[in-house]
Order: sequence, then structure tokens, then C-alpha cells
Amino acid sequence: MNRRPDILDSALVLVFLLGIYMEVALQLTATVPLPNVLAGLAAMTLLLRHPDWMEERHVIALFSVVALLLISIFCADNFSFFKSRLTGLIQMTYSLILAYALYITLIRYDRDRLARLFLYFCLFIVVGTALENYTPFRAVSDMVREHIYSSGVYNADARDQLLYGRIRPKLFTSEPSAVSFAFALFSLCWYLLSTWRWKFAAYLAIIAMAYFLIRGPTLLLGLVLVGPWEILQSTPRADASSGRFAQIAIIGACTTLLMTIAAWAVTSLYTTRFDEIISGSDPSFFYREIGPAIAAFYSIEHHPIAGIGLTGEDMFGENLVSIFATSSAFDPAWPMDGNGQSLNNYFWLHWMYLGLGWGIGIVAAISWYMRRLGTHNVVLCWIIWAVFGQASGAYVSPKPWAVLMLACAITALRYHYPAHHESTAHATQARAKHARGAYA
Repeated sequence: MNRRPDILDSALVLVFLLGIYMEVALQLTATVPLPNVLAGLAAMTLLLRHPDWMEERHVIALFSVVALLLISIFCADNFSFFKSRLTGLIQMTYSLILAYALYITLIRYDRDRLARLFLYFCLFIVVGTALENYTPFRAVSDMVREHIYSSGVYNADARDQLLYGRIRPKLFTSEPSAVSFAFALFSLCWYLLSTWRWKFAAYLAIIAMAYFLIRGPTLLLGLVLVGPWEILQSTPRADASSGRFAQIAIIGACTTLLMTIAAWAVTSLYTTRFDEIISGSDPSFFYREIGPAIAAFYSIEHHPIAGIGLTGEDMFGENLVSIFATSSAFDPAWPMDGNGQSLNNYFWLHWMYLGLGWGIGIVAAISWYMRRLGTHNVVLCWIIWAVFGQASGAYVSPKPWAVLMLACAITALRYHYPAHHESTAHATQARAKHARGAYA
């Protein structure tokens, strides 16, 4: 493997994470934005600094995926929307390249050093949200937000007071959910990478602290994912079957504990929000969970092979309201800022854009691409991607693909650099594969 990242590379990684956190877009034209410009600048700088980190087999696999996406937009119905689909393809290509730059940088770190970067970002969020909650710093944050976001700025503070008992911090982002999404993602990355024996207790502590500062229910996504991760990524012990049994028992107990905590948090800490969801009077939950699923199934029913094409929401037009109205959970009086604003779930957008045929094909192609990169648990990476997709939209933006590449990098690092208390036999095997150039 080539040399390790230096301090400038680490700074660029933090800028990339800041870009994923803030999602500031640069408006190229009146209708065409360049999404996540901070992450784009950081990623392109990393590629220019280290072109030798790229490998031919990686690039061929990446652009094979792009080629298939290009074919998919030709297969979609109603060719009059081809221009918007082509714009979506360009944005998707840009996002995949950025995510690749992140991946080839992260796999050159050792686990603990990379874990510290994610911890630093989590501490930035903790300190910033504490200042916003308990000092006049909120005015500074709001002033910055007004200048850097042209649309989609959250201003439902009264709703926050009703559902969460306080105004949720936004900390330079367009909406509070961006803060909770980033904290959930980056704290989970810290947990998965850390080799500290007491990390489980520490992880529960920082999630509890984040609840009191941030309040967003998205924080629970990390708790949901720890169990599947430990089950699917756990390393068998080579010394004795009894050791393996003990490992399974510990994982099972921790998973049960986390599921219990998550269920208790939903029904106890988010009582008002939970009651609104159950009664069908929560527009945010509808536009994030129910509505995108309804639109995806509608797209598959009417366009089963190729969907409506990348960023093809305009193909729905005014019919989207009638599509939503098929659900008793939808209230036509709820505001809709446009099709894109009303479909906030990139997991369901995948199936809506690509249909069942191309949807499965692109998943298979990206899975092959991940294998070429050196991912050791493709299924686990897709699970992480899908779960976080329940709290984020913008399928062609860098965020969804950064989530996927973060999962890929972590599985690779966990496989090649297991913690000291993991299997000695596995560590020897991983080092041997690493010496033969098994990845990167």
C-alpha cells in the first residue's frame, strides 16, 4: 500500500465530512445545482494530490456502473424527460466519484486514527449544539444559514416546541434532521472503527448525551445498526468452539439491549411524535417513509423495467398528490414544496427512479464494484445504506454514496486490521492478504 494520509489529507477528510453535514449546493444555473460543493472540493483535491491511489480496476468498475446508469435513462418511458434524467446522471456520476475519493483515502488509515477523526466531528456537533441551546450562539448559526441556503431552510420552531419540548439546534445546517443524521452516522463510524474495549458503554453514553442536546429521532438509527453489524461482521474465534459460543451470546445480549433501548426511546422519549405517527397526523414521517414507498410501488407498477428515470419526479406532475391520496395517512392540506421536497428517502427513490429491473441490475453492478474495491461484506454495507436512507433523500447527491463508501471502508479496515482482542488466526490471514495487495 502507498504512504499513509498526512495531516492535510486528514483536514480534507474533515472538510468532506463537513460537506456531507451541511450539504451546501452551488447553483450552476437557475435550475441546475452542483450538490455538496464542500465535499466536492475536498474530494477533487484528494484525487489531485494522490492520483497513484486510484487503481485501474476500481476506475473500470466505477465507470461500468455509470455506463449502466446511462443505458437506464434511455430505457425509461417518456423521452421528453430525457434532459432532466441526463442532469441526474451527471450529478450521480459526480457523487460516485466523490465517494470513491473518500474510500481510497479512508482505507489508508489505521482504525484508531480514523476513529478519532469521526470522534472529533461528533465533538464539534456536541459543543456546537450545546452553545446553540444554552447561549446566544443560535443567532450566529441562523445568520449563517440565511446566507448559505437559498431554499429548504427549516423554520418550524413552534412544531419543535410541541414535539420535543424545545427548539432543536440546526448548527449551520438547513434543518435539525441534518444534525441528528450526521451525529448518528459519524458516531456509528467511530463505534465500528474503535478498538477500545469499553466503546459499547461509551457509545450508549454519547447517544444519550446527543438526545438531550439534539433530540432528533434519527439518532436511533445507529442503535438499530449495531446489532446487525456485530452479527454479520463478527470474526469467528479460532481457539475453541466455546469461545465462539461466548462471542455469540455477548453479541445477542448487546443486540437485545440496543433493540430494547430503541423501542423504549421511541415510545417514551418521543411520545408526542410517536402518537402523531400512529394517528396519521405527522407530515414529516409521511414524506420520509410512507409517501416515498407509495411512489416507488406506483413507479414499479406502471414502469416496472426502468422506472421513471433518474431525477424523473416531474413525470408524476400533479398526479403525485393523487398517488399520495391512496394512503389514509396522507392529508391533502399538508404543504408540498415540490416533488423532490416531498420524497425524502433515497432507498425508495432508487426503486422509483430505476424500477424493479434496472433497480436490481444497478444494485448488482454496484455490489460488483464494491467487491473490486475490496469490500468484505457487501450485504452489511447495503443494510447500512438502506437504514440511513430512511432519514435522507436526494438519491443522486453525494450523501447516499458517501454513506455506502463509509460502510465499505469500515468493513475493509475491520477485516485487514482487527482489534487486538479479535481472532489471532484472522489477523494473520488478513495481514497475508494485505501483503499480497488484496485491496487498494
